[in-house]
Amino acid sequence: SQSYIGAEGADCEGLFMNLSENGNALWTIDRNLFKHGIGGFSCNGLEVVISNGSGKAEAYVSNSYFEDNPGDMIQLLNFGTASTTILSVDNVVIKDTDTRGGDPDINGFPANRGIPGNLGDCLLAGSTGSGNVTHVTVKNSDFSGCNNGLSLLSGISPLGNVLGSLTGGSLLPNILSNNGDLLSSIAGPDGVLQIEINNTAIYNNDNNNFVVAVLAPLRTLNVKVDESSFNNAGVNSILLRKHSTASVAESNIDFGNGALGSVGGNCILSGSSFDVRSEDFSAVMRGNWWGQPGGPNPESISTSGQGSLDLSMPLNSAPIFCLDQ
Repeated sequence: SQSYIGAEGADCEGLFMNLSENGNALWTIDRNLFKHGIGGFSCNGLEVVISNGSGKAEAYVSNSYFEDNPGDMIQLLNFGTASTTILSVDNVVIKDTDTRGGDPDINGFPANRGIPGNLGDCLLAGSTGSGNVTHVTVKNSDFSGCNNGLSLLSGISPLGNVLGSLTGGSLLPNILSNNGDLLSSIAGPDGVLQIEINNTAIYNNDNNNFVVAVLAPLRTLNVKVDESSFNNAGVNSILLRKHSTASVAESNIDFGNGALGSVGGNCILSGSSFDVRSEDFSAVMRGNWWGQPGGPNPESISTSGQGSLDLSMPLNSAPIFCLDQ
């Protein structure tokens, strides 16, 4: 366990894995307790990072509890080239961070924090680099009281702000190339960004409950979500964002009866702005509960660009696990 660690302004880390070159590591973390991190916005309960190279980092976290921290509670960062990061979270409670860094805005900048990281999210997974593979699995878990509940990000330039985020924090903006493209895309697109969420409640977060944001070219995006609850967000319950400089060769976003085999059964409601906001992404979201029979209130759904949402086959009653039915 780690409790009351750090000091004012410190880059405190409850657990910290940092790989470079061709390093490999596998951690199994069970029955861990983290409470009351003391420090700045780069303080984390768990950070797993590949700083450079083509290594492989794996972390399997189960039956654990994380509460009260300034920065992202769990942070998975992949800055390598053809490197692999794998994070599995099972039966984990994450709650109550202090930093409020927003989300990647329409210009590709993450409010006032270097991306990916340091936003005050319950769980943040970010990748940049040519051919990286990032896999995240979350099941049987509970995330609340953070900036964003869960953020999945791709295509972020590490130059300038990454080193700062690892060593105590830098507020430098993302560095852009002369033609406006993010530098992270110069060596080739990011590889695979994949997440599976099952039987998990992500709720009562000040910004968004769940964010998927792609800011530069990416080969493959797979998002599978079922039997989970996304309720009561300060902005959007679910935000899907593809920046104008981004492209995704293959995209599958499945919240129900889509290509990835999701059974649906999600509860998606009570976002202060929107229940779902999709910016240039298409998603299949069949067979979910929207807080009322017959599907969502049209005013709670936002699409722009080429974004489209299949909201057919809505449930007529709330699944038993839904919060605030």
